[in-house]
Amino acid sequence: MDLQSLANVLVAATVTHTIHTMVEPITVKLKLKRLVAYMDKVKDPPTVPPGMETLPKAMFRIYLVMAIIFTVAYVVTGMIDPEIKTAAIFALAGMVIIELVNTLAFHKYHAAIEVVTKRFKK
Repeated sequence: MDLQSLANVLVAATVTHTIHTMVEPITVKLKLKRLVAYMDKVKDPPTVPPGMETLPKAMFRIYLVMAIIFTVAYVVTGMIDPEIKTAAIFALAGMVIIELVNTLAFHKYHAAIEVVTKRFKK
């Protein structure tokens, strides 16, 4: 693998990681919403999305989606064919930005969990 192809893989991996990391806090919040509904004995609690009932099914779907995203990102990056330095800067900036955004997103999740756990501190 030449250096340019490696740079394209790096960009595609960064795009895939960024999208996955942006979606993860959303799924965690949905799980928390289901937990609270079960604890409050809601008549019709939110259900698990179809096809995500078991770990193997969920992992297969997640990995499939990530492989598709990676492939599309790799093809698009290959068409753009950025310079190696540009690809490295993009990848590094992307990872730093998504970590900052993810930290804020998970802080909201932790705050929501704290509301739930306060019920049991009494």
